Amino acid sequence: MWRTLGQERAIRLFQNSLAGDRLAHAYLLVGPPRVGKRSLCLEMAQALNCVGDGPPCGACPSCRHIASGTHPDVLAVSPVHDPKAGRLRTEIGIDQIRGIEALACLLPFEGRYKVFIFDGAERLSLEAANAFLKTLEEPLPSVVFLLTTSREGLLLSTLLSRCQRLEIRPLGLGEAEEALVRESGLARERARLLAHISQGCLGLALDQGFLGFRAEALEQVQRLLGAGLEERFRMAEGLANRWERDREGVFELLWLWQGWLRDLLLVVAGLPECVVSLDYEEVLKRQARSLGLAQLRQGIKDTAGIREALERNASPRLALEVLMLKLPREGNA
Repeated sequence: MWRTLGQERAIRLFQNSLAGDRLAHAYLLVGPPRVGKRSLCLEMAQALNCVGDGPPCGACPSCRHIASGTHPDVLAVSPVHDPKAGRLRTEIGIDQIRGIEALACLLPFEGRYKVFIFDGAERLSLEAANAFLKTLEEPLPSVVFLLTTSREGLLLSTLLSRCQRLEIRPLGLGEAEEALVRESGLARERARLLAHISQGCLGLALDQGFLGFRAEALEQVQRLLGAGLEERFRMAEGLANRWERDREGVFELLWLWQGWLRDLLLVVAGLPECVVSLDYEEVLKRQARSLGLAQLRQGIKDTAGIREALERNASPRLALEVLMLKLPREGNA
């Protein structure tokens, strides 16, 4: 029984392929961060190797081992620790792909399929991505690659052409609210708030770490909109240093800043009922009084542009300093 919510179309396409013996050797799950792509990959791996009734049954030894991360034929691929730098690499390297090439040539040890899950395929280095193309060309029939990405534009077109694409969409806000009440036992008001601030991505809604991170990010952007250049440039320097060890964190921070500007725009435009940050309603109204519609619209555009520049490997220090110069400033409406 599939437990992933709201992805009936993707699940149906995969089930039909599996039932009709038309299984692709590689699937690419595309959707926003923490929308449930990795969870669905694990369920797909369970369905491929399930020995119970109605796969994925979730109860057979194979399903349980995959859920716990101990199945010998299901491997998650992500950046590994770099002993020289003393921290995680920011990319999946060619040395990892060479190891996968060797494993992909072997028959499954316990299940019917060997499954390799690349959670965040955009983190493949260029060298690793090109080497991976060769692995995708003629895999064994018993090998399936499951790739996820929230930034499809960063992947090689030749890699995209070798995968069957499955779009993973956020739940509608009402559907997310109902799921949080039903599955997590949350009070209705709390569920409604979490559905909004996660924009239907249940992985975000249930992540306590994200909620703390969000509070910090929104406090930062509120302060920056009233700050001078000295404080803004100190922030740019701090984020540029953070970029080297936590790129995803910087992307998420900028996404939250962009969302705050959007909420301010909605308040200025007279649409406060449409804001995402329901828990900051009074703060939004207060800050919106000293900001104009045009500068907020431009601020949203500029923040999105800087995120895109960072994705294209622009200098993080320069890009973030440019953003600090362009962010709207209170009182300049």
